[in-house]
Amino acid sequence: MTSAPLHILLIDGDPAHARHLAEGIKQTGIPAQVRWASDGVEALSYLSARDPSPRGTPSAYPSLVLLDLRLPNTSGMEILGWMGQRPELRKVPVVVLSPSRETLDIPRAYELGAHTYLVKPVPVDELAPLLKSVAAYWSNLQNPPFQA
Repeated sequence: MTSAPLHILLIDGDPAHARHLAEGIKQTGIPAQVRWASDGVEALSYLSARDPSPRGTPSAYPSLVLLDLRLPNTSGMEILGWMGQRPELRKVPVVVLSPSRETLDIPRAYELGAHTYLVKPVPVDELAPLLKSVAAYWSNLQNPPFQA
């Protein structure tokens, strides 16, 4: 696992749920910096301001996006679609967080590029394996295995 902290963008319109997730992330003991966007406009503004690194690795982008589908101003689905249109953001894992178990929401989120779909509230014990997986993913991208 990489020693650099994960850069997590938490996009959630519910401040209580955002605090719950941020505290849960801390409890995992995995180094992470959490940035909270309270609505879709704030999230898009933040993501638009990132610059890719010179090597083309989206290191300036979040290591992980935790995305609520139900947001003020711009929906989570719109954010997923927007991210999917940007090659520099396609490698960023997106975990959708939603109170919805709607059969249409789940496949649509995956079609738009979500990597995982979790129903809120997210149990804190599910965060550690998720963060370890993301840390391993970024470590492998930065140090790809030798290929002949």
